[in-house]
Amino acid sequence: MIRRLTYASLGLVLTAAAYADPEPGTDPTSDEPVRENSAAGLDAFVETAIRNGLLVRNQGVETPDQSIVEPVVSPVCSDGYPLDFSVEKSLRRFTELPAVGADDGGDVYAAFLKDLKSKLALGLYSEAKAMLVFAEGQEWQVYREFVELMDARSEPNIDYFQQLADCHEDAAFWLAVAELRGFEPDGVARIQGHIPDIRGLPHNLRQDVATQTIPTLIMQRRADIAQQVLSTFSNEEISNSTQLTALKTAIADMPNGSESDDRLVMLMSRPTLKLPALLILIERDGTLRPTIKEFALEEAWNILEQNDTKHGFEQILAFVMQNLESDNLYAGLQRVRTLPIAESDDVRAAVDRNIIESLDAYLASAEPAASLKGLKTLTQFHTSLPYDAQGNALRRRGAEIALELGLISLVEALLEPVERDEDVAGLLAQAAYWSRADDKLFDLRAAYPSLIDINRLAGIRAAQAGAAQVAAAAYADLEGEPSTQLELIEHAVLADDWALYNANVETLSGDVNLDDGLRLERVKRIHRGKTVDPQSGSARIRPYQIAPLLEASKLALSSSQAGASHE
Repeated sequence: MIRRLTYASLGLVLTAAAYADPEPGTDPTSDEPVRENSAAGLDAFVETAIRNGLLVRNQGVETPDQSIVEPVVSPVCSDGYPLDFSVEKSLRRFTELPAVGADDGGDVYAAFLKDLKSKLALGLYSEAKAMLVFAEGQEWQVYREFVELMDARSEPNIDYFQQLADCHEDAAFWLAVAELRGFEPDGVARIQGHIPDIRGLPHNLRQDVATQTIPTLIMQRRADIAQQVLSTFSNEEISNSTQLTALKTAIADMPNGSESDDRLVMLMSRPTLKLPALLILIERDGTLRPTIKEFALEEAWNILEQNDTKHGFEQILAFVMQNLESDNLYAGLQRVRTLPIAESDDVRAAVDRNIIESLDAYLASAEPAASLKGLKTLTQFHTSLPYDAQGNALRRRGAEIALELGLISLVEALLEPVERDEDVAGLLAQAAYWSRADDKLFDLRAAYPSLIDINRLAGIRAAQAGAAQVAAAAYADLEGEPSTQLELIEHAVLADDWALYNANVETLSGDVNLDDGLRLERVKRIHRGKTVDPQSGSARIRPYQIAPLLEASKLALSSSQAGASHE
């Protein structure tokens, strides 16, 4: 009984506020939906409730913790469909709110419900939400979920409306609205079967449904269904509403992407159309004028930084990444990584994936300047990127470029943390060879004895350094590669080390046939070097003696020319 009296008292207070004098300048003939700023105000309502003894002023009582997440409440499968607005269909203005007690037979509960649904029909979601604060019982949960859906300030509870549709077949319409608001593709086909249900809604509620569903239909390139939704309004209703006019323009311009860039920029001034217009501009990235692209980039950054949407996130992020300023690539990538939306694991993974793709495009560029910028930025980012297949492939590409440029230490820095495989081992072996890190090279050869390239590099370095055991092992592991084996012997002989030759001379001579002329000539050259008289060895010029001899010849020649000039 107390609860019913409370409902009745609250209804009287809200009705009194409803019939308060309107604010000066309000156009009573406008068909625009009535919003929260057209009411007397929540503060005035609270003060009136306190004066009537319905509420008690807060005297320092601790407020409940807003961070506590309430458990999800399943809908009550009642006999009556709770979201039937056929009685309220004629409501269009705030002044048409029914008086409390009229035609309710003194039923306080019925009066409260009638007042609540009337406010929902007018689009007064804040006022309805304030009323529901005092409504106890699970039967009111459906209206709370409905307010959250239509208020469009949080993600729609699609699961709840799915359960509600299981209870009431008519609720499938609101499930479609929730799916379209959540950018779920299932809502596109579902809403098409409920166009007559839209016609049966009150004007303001119908306009809110159109505002929330048409942008998603446009993004899905289903302007035909969007036009069906808009056709539930008369031409006069559309012309009297700026929102409906904007939706009409969007539908006319966006069915096949043939609209002008300037028109898309104009439509982006409408909050509900900003995202679909931006996504279409992103699709035209290669043909946008510089001024349009700059505007689109600014809006894309705003959406990412304000975490305005999860739909189209990948496209927007890729658009931003592809158009980062090359002069300060690191700053742009760092700005992306520090986005508030990137705090979640799934979004961070998408951010990292786009960073990897962006850097890979720079590294693969045919322009040396772009490749160097990509390599420089990679050195700053590589420890922050994931060590997965895509991230490691980027590191390998960077290491290949660094190796070509002779940046040996960078090769090791990029690849050292990466899990070893044959490709990584090959790059590390080349870096160790050119940096004369013999121990690292020999360890890699021992770890990958079947890799020809690593055995070749290790064998050459071992022959040059006099590491006979390593040279012999590399030679043995190169079985089946006679040309490479011969190369190891040549390097050993050049270093005046004949041990490898002596150990394999018989096999080497036996494997050579007359058909292999080049290799036969190489073997003969080694044999001639072996048979040279040691006493005449002083007449032989070694490779390391060539540069000093040339320098001495140059000095002698210059001296003779100077003497001739004085004669």
